[in-house]
Amino acid sequence: MRKISAQEWRELFAWLDTGLELPEDSRAQWLETLSLPASQIDALRDLMARARDGNLPDQMPRFTVNPDDPDHPLALDVAAPGGTVGAYRLLARLGRGGMSSVWIAERVDGLLKRRVAIKLPHLAASMPELAERMARERDILASLEHPGIARLYDAGIAADGRPFLALELVDGVAVDDYCRLHESGAESCVGLVLQTARAVEYAHSRNVLHRDIKPPNILVDSAGRVRLLDFGIGKLIGEGPANTPNDTQFGARAFTPDYSPPEQTQGGIVTAASDIYSLGVVLYQLLCSALPFPAGERRRSPIRAPSSIAPARKIAGDLDTIVLKMLKETAAERYPTMSAVADDIERFLRGEPILAKPDSLGYRARKFAERNRRMVVAVAGTIAVAIIVSLAIVIRQSRQHDVNTARAIAQAADAIAERLIPPTARTRDPIAYREYLHARSLMLRPTEPNLREIVSLAQSATTRDPQFAHAHALLAGANVQFLDNGFSNPDALVKGDTSARRALALHPRLPGAYATLGTIAAHRGDWNGATAQFELAFANNDGTGRIRARYAQTVLLSTGRIREALRLSQEEFRLTPGHARGAMQVATTASLLAGHEAEASRYVVIALSLGWPSDARDVQKVYSILERRAGRGVPTIDSGPGITFETLMSEMQQHTISGELDRAYEASERWLALSRRTGLSGIPDNAGFWLAEMRAFRADARFAALAARMGFPNYWAASQPADSCTLRPVLRCSGE
Repeated sequence: MRKISAQEWRELFAWLDTGLELPEDSRAQWLETLSLPASQIDALRDLMARARDGNLPDQMPRFTVNPDDPDHPLALDVAAPGGTVGAYRLLARLGRGGMSSVWIAERVDGLLKRRVAIKLPHLAASMPELAERMARERDILASLEHPGIARLYDAGIAADGRPFLALELVDGVAVDDYCRLHESGAESCVGLVLQTARAVEYAHSRNVLHRDIKPPNILVDSAGRVRLLDFGIGKLIGEGPANTPNDTQFGARAFTPDYSPPEQTQGGIVTAASDIYSLGVVLYQLLCSALPFPAGERRRSPIRAPSSIAPARKIAGDLDTIVLKMLKETAAERYPTMSAVADDIERFLRGEPILAKPDSLGYRARKFAERNRRMVVAVAGTIAVAIIVSLAIVIRQSRQHDVNTARAIAQAADAIAERLIPPTARTRDPIAYREYLHARSLMLRPTEPNLREIVSLAQSATTRDPQFAHAHALLAGANVQFLDNGFSNPDALVKGDTSARRALALHPRLPGAYATLGTIAAHRGDWNGATAQFELAFANNDGTGRIRARYAQTVLLSTGRIREALRLSQEEFRLTPGHARGAMQVATTASLLAGHEAEASRYVVIALSLGWPSDARDVQKVYSILERRAGRGVPTIDSGPGITFETLMSEMQQHTISGELDRAYEASERWLALSRRTGLSGIPDNAGFWLAEMRAFRADARFAALAARMGFPNYWAASQPADSCTLRPVLRCSGE
């Protein structure tokens, strides 16, 4: 092999460092991507072959004590454990590359006990290009203060003239190793990439590009927190093309080709879209355990969707879309900003529609239904299904409108969701929020298996976000529900009390937490304490809970105040008909205790029609009492066993979305028959569906007549403020 001159070392050293980090079977492919003269490509190929055989040191120039000699630009890594660099003592070497080494170090003077990572170059300090690069990294890191970016603590010049950086020592592993060791699922991997995206988003907001995003530069600590490392080839946004002379010679182009976008490998202008591409490669690798391009086929074949490789079903669809958009060949086709990437990932984790996918009736309706089945049903009863169907219909009509109308409908959907879920029931952790919403939906049917899953989900949510007050309150309520339903749960009262008080410490206006404490006091026989806690619940009630019904059942019935319990349950039914099931359960029991079997029969039919599980413990008790007293069972519902408002509304939803309007109308007639049978024809929550239906299908007189029979417009005008944001945006979008 011919002798390598000092000038060639200056030009090739960064490339050699990068090439030696690659797997041996990828190096030939990597060499093909470099925009270098053929002579330099040959030299790099020879150098890497020598390195493989252990002969590379014989080819390198020797370092001398004269740092001004331009023929000897390389410095050996003469640092050793126990040596000092500035005010720091070197303890152990973390790693070594072709240009620098990283050491664990501590301050010699002992003023600060924390350990740091010292980044120390091998090259002589007299080389202006190296000094400039180190100064650049120092300045970039000094401008970045973000929990997801390793911090710069100090910088200086060592005794031998070499510049050094003292960085935050991150106790973690590379993100790909972390996911493999923890056998992380798709959502966990996506959550780590979301953290990384937010860190890069911050850097971009400070006009800094990373330009070398890859798994070794993304460390994850034991708590699952991400730290982004190595801005050594970082660049200020707007500085121009990547291949300026100094960049080419000393490492601003020393990126990792497998993770670099086309414009970077081809020496074009690097932008925020370049970092988006690199992070897309990382996300693809975490999901598939493979790079998007097979060896030897870089950008010569289409990228396969992650779901075609990875086994997890949740990858298909939206996540495919996100990844493939990040990996578009041209920068203009990718997401416009890293913020847009992070926002879409958060939407995916919350089960919301992502912006990267064109809207369609099935897509938007399905996503809204998935989100609100968990989100809204537990909050506003059947109004959730009504709004879902209304939006599906209006979205069908929006195909004939322009893009602005479609966007307005999407905003209306979000406005409704925001209205139905209070701001305090939020968390910055999308996975914790998703677990909370799932647990809330299971509370609609508190069977023993469901309660155990609720506890598991709520515990996971509070572990991910210890400040998530509503998740603590839900955990408290679930523990107490074990006792309310006659299930075994050791220490349920203690666990419930602890969680409820934790929730109130975080947010002192949670009515459900006070109601749980009241229920716990009642289980302990402390009726005065129970009443005091329920009074606090009433004072803080936001209208979305079943506080009156719980108080009537827990305190009033248990202390023999039957008439008061019946009056309160009837009042609850009148004020919040969407929560009528709990009120009717109390009314049923109160009527039985008062000896009014006929009234009890009517109330139990209403409760069952509203979704009170027919196999619930309370229902079985009521059946037994009625059979003993009246000699017969509870009257059945004309429309058939197991038919409730919830099941009929579900039928209407499915038929309407699929365009089967005749079947939807038939289900609606059965719904009205059930309303007449139970005396609940005026429930406004359900009638909201028909108002939106009438507006969306103005040409269909059948649906308009049904809405009129519901009497909904009069209720809405009388009960809603002029600026109500629930259905008004939907109606406006549908042309009314």
